[in-house]
Amino acid sequence: MKAGNQEPGKGGRRSFHVPGSSKHYPPALEYHTRHINLKLKVDLEAKTILGSCTLTINISSATRPPILHFDASGMQIEKVEVDGKNTRFEYDGETLSVTPEPRPAPGTRSEVTVWYSSKPMGGVYFVQPDKEYPSKPVQAWTQFEAEGARCCLPCRDFPDDKSTSEMIITVKEGFQMLSNGKLLSQETKDGWTTFHWKEDVPHSVYLNSFAIGKFTMTQEVTQGGVPLQYFFPEEKKADAHRYFGLTPDMLKTFEEITGVKYPFEKYAQVAVHDFIYGGMENIGATTLTDTRFPDARSEEDYAARYSRPDRTAVELVSHELAHMWFGDLVTTRDWANAWLNEGFATYFEALYHERKFGVDDMREDLRAKAEVHFEEDEGRYRRAIVDNDYIYADDLFDTFLYEKAAWMLHQLRYMLGDETFFRGVGEYVSRFRQKSVDTHDFRRVMEETSDRSLEQYFQQSFYQAGHPEFEVEYSWEEGTKEASVTIRQTQATGEGTMAPVFSLPCDLVFYTKGGRVEKRVWASKAEETHHFQLDSEPSIVEFDPEEWLLKKLKFKKSRALLANQLSGSEDATSRRRAAEDLATFKTPETVQLLKQAASREQHWTVRAEALRSVGKIGGAEALSVLLEMVNVRHRRVRRAAVAALAEFKGDANVQEVLKKVLFNDESPYVQCEAALSLGKTGGGGAIPTLKLSMGLPSPEYGVTEASVEALGYVKTKEARELVRQNTPYGLPIRVRIGALKAYIRLGSLEDEDLTILKDIALKDKDFMVRDQLLETIAEIGDVRFLETLRQVAETDGDNRNRRRAIELIVEFSQAGSSRGVAELREDLEGLRAQNRELDEMVRRMGLG
Repeated sequence: MKAGNQEPGKGGRRSFHVPGSSKHYPPALEYHTRHINLKLKVDLEAKTILGSCTLTINISSATRPPILHFDASGMQIEKVEVDGKNTRFEYDGETLSVTPEPRPAPGTRSEVTVWYSSKPMGGVYFVQPDKEYPSKPVQAWTQFEAEGARCCLPCRDFPDDKSTSEMIITVKEGFQMLSNGKLLSQETKDGWTTFHWKEDVPHSVYLNSFAIGKFTMTQEVTQGGVPLQYFFPEEKKADAHRYFGLTPDMLKTFEEITGVKYPFEKYAQVAVHDFIYGGMENIGATTLTDTRFPDARSEEDYAARYSRPDRTAVELVSHELAHMWFGDLVTTRDWANAWLNEGFATYFEALYHERKFGVDDMREDLRAKAEVHFEEDEGRYRRAIVDNDYIYADDLFDTFLYEKAAWMLHQLRYMLGDETFFRGVGEYVSRFRQKSVDTHDFRRVMEETSDRSLEQYFQQSFYQAGHPEFEVEYSWEEGTKEASVTIRQTQATGEGTMAPVFSLPCDLVFYTKGGRVEKRVWASKAEETHHFQLDSEPSIVEFDPEEWLLKKLKFKKSRALLANQLSGSEDATSRRRAAEDLATFKTPETVQLLKQAASREQHWTVRAEALRSVGKIGGAEALSVLLEMVNVRHRRVRRAAVAALAEFKGDANVQEVLKKVLFNDESPYVQCEAALSLGKTGGGGAIPTLKLSMGLPSPEYGVTEASVEALGYVKTKEARELVRQNTPYGLPIRVRIGALKAYIRLGSLEDEDLTILKDIALKDKDFMVRDQLLETIAEIGDVRFLETLRQVAETDGDNRNRRRAIELIVEFSQAGSSRGVAELREDLEGLRAQNRELDEMVRRMGLG
């Protein structure tokens, strides 16, 4: 068993709270920041910043602090002035303490100017070509969320204070510089160009940004008059519209949903290299990764990764745009409540799918989000959405904050109805625009709008952990014409389990001779039975067929009921679930039912699920169906057929078909699936084919990545050697990630592999590769990495990797490490106190 699945104690879930976690509360509000004027010279070659930051502040009316404190990480402070006078200060590498003389009076306004220089360890990221990657562009860009602003400018680096801002940035002539607000001027002198941007809408400090590079720019204006700008690499010009083209429609849609016009001067999107996230919603100027451009061949079924088909350009662009309302205009008061930023933006992705592509696409989008969340909840940890107990603020940016929170909004919409829900959301945005909020603020607005108490719902949804796990049973009494449905909540509950018995509405649907009968009941007990008089025995019985609830569901039905549901339910989500459940009936008749479903013109998710179930059933008839369906027109259906062929190991005919698909299919994602299925079915004989397919062109080397990962299923000495050959720095990042995933499939590590992987963990310059390396270690569960993980927890340049390493240290210790948890806790709890020294180590290692 991998370490990632082991959990002692009640409830079967690990805690989010690891050694080093502590409660976090908003810092004292000594002053309100009213304006930030940042003047910097950015040296791209030296990777340095030099200049000044002037903060216009109002001293808090509640206090009269003798010393003003500013977050400022890794700077060389030259001098500080308060209202034009040199002022005494102290600086410890993390906090700048300024002692104004005379002591400022409460409520008065001051200007604090700090002159400084820095080679930033975070916050500002520099991209340059090197020997291994000579074609990299020269760029610099910022990423301030959650606590990176302090690495670029002295500030109160917390989201509960808002100010206007100016960015006056000087860069080498020939480079562009994009920032927030309006471009007031651009002047070139002596080989340097100074850009002056100003944002007049107050915003939290982490939403400031700049991006420097050589970009191609196109622009347009929405029907409502909002200027849109798109910055991207010249080589992506042909694909730019595929990435950004729906932005005007998304903006119009979100204005309609919220009832609030787009609130900023412009909306710009810039695609940068080596970005460490998908995107970041800097105010009016979103930064995006340059790895999400669909090309002409991939546009129809584009996915950012073959392993995450829900990650698309539409998903990313809509998410970051939604933040302009949720996160930028209305901002979380503290990071514990950051779901008010991320949950809303994630749900608005789904709402855009609903408006643009239909309700079935929206439900599929939410289903994919649920699966991602369940994976983290079951395999990593469980927590409440609102939680202020963490090591780094970055710890909170997980599927609970994004996917689960989006689902809780979806459930709230179900409870209140569309009219009330969307009216409440619009009121929330209008009431709190340019303000900071917490969960209680949103709850109160929704209570006022709906005229009902929502305290119980918010408590179980946002302040408690877990989700309902339902077991449903149905019976029919012909004599009394009565249907009985028993609903059990089987999730572990009680002290230490982190999950309650939930109280939620749910729909029970019966199809009788008289038509579709819908009954709404409340599930609020561990077990309850509901009885319904119907005109006839139902042919279909459904529980939450429209998928309004985030849940796990076991509803055992007869083959006849499932067959009727598959062919006759009005809801594609219910038909998909029937197709999935029919896999337990391993008969030729079931295969034919599923074939019919896969051949019907209906939502692709139903067709694809039917084919996956055909593969699980197996046998000659199933194989015949799948071989026929690898030629269907719909790419996602075809991909499901190719994936299902992986069930037929050692079949020479299957392998020949997979080879043809691998080299000839028009979709790169079907090709990826063919490579993986070939690795699963072909044994050592698949290696020559996979070596050839590694050279096939595809977006972001997707087919190469899948081919390398597929080698892991082969498990021969030759395959292992090929995997090793695809790990070195200098190869395409996605190919290297494919090699690390292949190690998971290999399942064991030789000494040479250990050396390779430990070297990546401690020395690799690429965050995405180090991130995947930690997931590989987690999956394999090899305790020989324990000392390496300790070093990662201390020295990695990204807080997310430090946090993940700590989790794995605890897991490995529980799996049989020679050192006890108490000793590990002593080690880990000292990490925060060592931050300054550790960051210096990071800087020296070049990982910052």
